[in-house]
Amino acid sequence: MRTDANRLLPDNATIYRRAMTEDDSGGEVADWSTKVGKVKCRLSATSVRGRARDIVRGGKIEAAEPWIVSLPVGTDLEVTDRLEIVCESRPDLTSTYEVVSSVDPRSFEVNLRVIVKKV
Repeated sequence: MRTDANRLLPDNATIYRRAMTEDDSGGEVADWSTKVGKVKCRLSATSVRGRARDIVRGGKIEAAEPWIVSLPVGTDLEVTDRLEIVCESRPDLTSTYEVVSSVDPRSFEVNLRVIVKKV
């Protein structure tokens, strides 16, 4: 089943790992320059009905609509990683997404599924 499911991953994602570095003020700054790898994926909306509205958080507009990304099982991925996704069929969705959390595991994982938000 996994082999068949992996054939249904039309898009490509480059995975970037977050690293924290010290800044000049004694704090830390996030940096996503470490490239972990490139994998096939599928980007899906979480819901078509009842789309959430964008919200203001910390003085910035944040997209409230999360997305689900399906990847091959065993992909080296962590919460806070970023995915630069190139959507072959929908170039308008080509963008960078940050991993927010994983979808609850099932009894048999066909794909690794994670919830992401557009950065």
